[in-house]
Amino acid sequence: MLVPFRRWRLWTRLVVLEAVIAFLMLVAVGSLVLVAQRQDRIDVQAESLEITARVISQQIARDPAVLGPVFADPPVEGEAQDDEVIGAIIRTDGMVVGVVGLPGWRAPDRLVPAAALADARTQGEWHEVIELPGAGGRYVAVVVPVPSADGGFVLLARSTATLDGALRRLTIVTLFGGVVALAVAVGGGAWMTRRALAAVGAMTSRAAVVDPDGEHDPIPVPATADELAELARTLNGMVGRLQEATRRERRFTADVSHELRTPLGVAALEIDVALKDPTLPPTVRPVLVSLQAEVAGITDLVNDLLLLARFEAGSPTGPARSPSDLREVCAGAIARARAQAADRGVTLRLSGPSLTARIDALLVRQAVGNLLQNAIGHSPEGAVVEVRIGGVASAAGPMARIEVIDQGPGVGADAERIFDRHWTSGAEGDPHRARIGLGLEITRRIAEAHGGTIAVRPGEPIGSIFTVDLPRGEHDGPDGPDAPGDPATPDDPDDPDAAG
Repeated sequence: MLVPFRRWRLWTRLVVLEAVIAFLMLVAVGSLVLVAQRQDRIDVQAESLEITARVISQQIARDPAVLGPVFADPPVEGEAQDDEVIGAIIRTDGMVVGVVGLPGWRAPDRLVPAAALADARTQGEWHEVIELPGAGGRYVAVVVPVPSADGGFVLLARSTATLDGALRRLTIVTLFGGVVALAVAVGGGAWMTRRALAAVGAMTSRAAVVDPDGEHDPIPVPATADELAELARTLNGMVGRLQEATRRERRFTADVSHELRTPLGVAALEIDVALKDPTLPPTVRPVLVSLQAEVAGITDLVNDLLLLARFEAGSPTGPARSPSDLREVCAGAIARARAQAADRGVTLRLSGPSLTARIDALLVRQAVGNLLQNAIGHSPEGAVVEVRIGGVASAAGPMARIEVIDQGPGVGADAERIFDRHWTSGAEGDPHRARIGLGLEITRRIAEAHGGTIAVRPGEPIGSIFTVDLPRGEHDGPDGPDAPGDPATPDDPDDPDAAG
């Protein structure tokens, strides 16, 4: 299947266009040169024949008997004088009275039209490339008048066979040289094009790995004063402005989040105090309860933004790790998610052994909480959301695995983007649509800050399974999913740490 020309690589298109243009120029210039050469040689031959013809015409004018019986009337067969040159005497009425030069050729009564004789009489000469009847081939013919009272004309004609042969040889040489020149031009053009575009490729490769969230080596600027150098400088300036804008955005987010925490905390405290007032009118209590929930949501959002700002700024120390029991961490996350689960009619379940890992317990609990919030929000009423703990081996060493399994609609084609900031699933107006896409990105950042990973895959037969793998650290114990005395059996749903 042919690929459309516009989909070819740029350097290929440039080389093809250069080859086509060079070929057309070669054909045009070569054709002009050959035509000019042929006409120039014809003019030279005509001039030489004209000089000879005038000499003969002057001799005839002085003494018509100088030619003897050769030009007697009627026409006689010419004698072999030159196998390429033919001479003839023509009367004023156009009849041929004598010929010489071509053995065995009998000239017709008329060799040239009457108009040619008229032009020769008025202009002093006439020349043209013509075909002589019975002579074969083409001839450069010249007619000059005889300067005598009786008039008449002298015709000399030379065959173009030698000229055509020379032109054929010149055409072959020109064609061969043109092909060589074309090959050199195309090869040189291809080399120069690829070398020029190699700088563009280097810029593209370097620009592709530029991270607006971090520092980068500048794109190399070619040591030239052309458009490529200007492009490299422009890209460096653009990336610099982009990184500066990103840094300003981080500072703004961190500053705003930090400044909002205090008034939000004061508002939450005042609402809590107001709700405990026994004299609070009954009509005001529902308003304060709703406001309390909104303040709590805004506080969570501000905390998320502040945490993201810290992650993006890069903490010099990293998470505050210490040996922690993942089961206890996950149980704490489940306890915080009970209220949301109860409102949605969703049951929470914890399974797996007590597993020790060196982690920042607060951050990991927040990560599990974000996954639970996501799972509860997308699971139907009566569904079960399970948090499963286990251990796995990897090339990097033993890993602790936390899986959050829901019974929602699944992620499908959204798996590639689900951990992007501000990404939300579902259609506009869907009550299950996430409020803002920060939770899963924060979870990813927490996992990466611990040197771990996060992934999602379809559940069986429905739902999704979010998997967080975290390094166990240097103080690993023998505990694991298959360790003696630590059976990985599901907990009783009535366990206060497991059910919601």
